[in-house]
Amino acid sequence: MMSAAFALRCRFLENKQGGVPFFFYFCGKQIYHDMYRLRHILKVFSFSLLVFGLCPQLLHAQSMQELRHSAELGNAEAQFALGDCYFHGNGVEQNYAEAEMWYRRATAQWYALAKMRRDALNLKSEASFSGNWSQFLLSHLKYPDKALNENVQGTVMVEFIVETDGSVSDVKVLRSVSKECDDEAVRVVKLGKWGPAVDNNDQKVRTRFLQPITFRLEE
Repeated sequence: MMSAAFALRCRFLENKQGGVPFFFYFCGKQIYHDMYRLRHILKVFSFSLLVFGLCPQLLHAQSMQELRHSAELGNAEAQFALGDCYFHGNGVEQNYAEAEMWYRRATAQWYALAKMRRDALNLKSEASFSGNWSQFLLSHLKYPDKALNENVQGTVMVEFIVETDGSVSDVKVLRSVSKECDDEAVRVVKLGKWGPAVDNNDQKVRTRFLQPITFRLEE
């Protein structure tokens, strides 16, 4: 029986050259199948599939072959999706090491894109969280009761603008897990104090920021 008083573990993945911190939040070991990523995979690869209810689905062999091929060619979206397949055991045997490898490959590309964006905007430094993000998550992030009871887990990708005063605006969920997890991720992002980006003239500027937050359960 799971309760709201769950044990937390945080893993911090950072690429210094990329300039943008990516954090993955984990809780426990047990994994349950869910459907939250299927729509994204279908969108990326234009697959057609009729889904009834919330029962777990397996990607067919051809779809998995195309997904893996795209991931191996360097498509970041495909790499993230393939990581999810290994994370949840959808279409492949569940393998956390493989999942983390593909997640790392995807985030490495996002770092590179962030650096290109920073250079294009002539930024001296990107926006960043003020303080210890892992500790902040431990203190503030709560697993929604509904998601907890239904064994819902996954990564919410949140995009937002960090204003010149460090406040957050225009918060959007780019990758959804569930309404409850999405809302909690947005709530936590808004609670934090962020340091604004600085341009080459040492002026604070508004910039967009990408932040993934992962919910994971244990028994």
